[in-house]
Amino acid sequence: RHRQPLRAERVSIVGAPDIAGEWQIDAAPYFSGPNGRFAGYRGRMRRPAGGEASATSPADDGQGDRIRVILHELRTPVNAIQGFAEIIQQQMFGPTPNEYRALAASIAGDAARMLAGFDELDRLVKLEAGALELEEGSADLRAIVFATIGQLDTVLKPRSAGFDLAGAQGHEAFEISVSREEAEKLVWRLLATLAGATAPGEALAIALAEDNALAGLRIELPAALANYADVFSGATPAHLQTVNAGMFGASFTLRLARAEARAAGGDLVQQDDALALTLPLELGIAQDNANKDMDLDNRIAETG
Repeated sequence: RHRQPLRAERVSIVGAPDIAGEWQIDAAPYFSGPNGRFAGYRGRMRRPAGGEASATSPADDGQGDRIRVILHELRTPVNAIQGFAEIIQQQMFGPTPNEYRALAASIAGDAARMLAGFDELDRLVKLEAGALELEEGSADLRAIVFATIGQLDTVLKPRSAGFDLAGAQGHEAFEISVSREEAEKLVWRLLATLAGATAPGEALAIALAEDNALAGLRIELPAALANYADVFSGATPAHLQTVNAGMFGASFTLRLARAEARAAGGDLVQQDDALALTLPLELGIAQDNANKDMDLDNRIAETG
């Protein structure tokens, strides 16, 4: 009634199994138009901490749940800051000098980046605890890699840097058993992080290949990361000028990409001065590859 922000309010939803049950909501009032008329609430809902803990493995109940509670406590004030900054920037409470509107827009942008970082940390915790799985589906890894390189070229070419793609030209689709959205996120996270760490004039070798039931993507590490024995360890500096490595730096983003690959049934490993990503091929393609290998073995045996 008083249009106050909602903090950790409980709501119960009746509906499909995936959405039914108890939820926890954090939201801020939203006012539209020049008259500042109340237009409802904007916010987000999440499962209560107790429900999340039951979905994790027993070994993760303590630490994983504590991290999620901390993230929730961090999100609450940042959400409020973002909401009020947007109110000022959009002049919902009346005219505001342009200088203050610009500052408010900057604050809202910073808050959005912080919330995105919290979401990534929450995603990593759930993936490593086995409480979250990547959505299954079908995607052409080759097409996604080509499209992502094309996007990154707009940033890399002015610095005479880029990716040197070998193999897979004119090859049939590398159909993997991961949804297109999940595959695009993973490939972008991986390539954008490496692209941002490249030096002017540096070209990273990248190659696609198939091996029985797996599609493989091998990418040369930029010189700024190649000297680290473990690029996933967090030892890499967080201030690397990455294209989109998130607020926690390159090591964290690569660790998240590794967790996503493992959740999909593949892996991301460091091989000397390169990273090797593997993802499972669709069942039909994997079976075709196995049959081809068997036919080749039979022909070799016959000629022998």
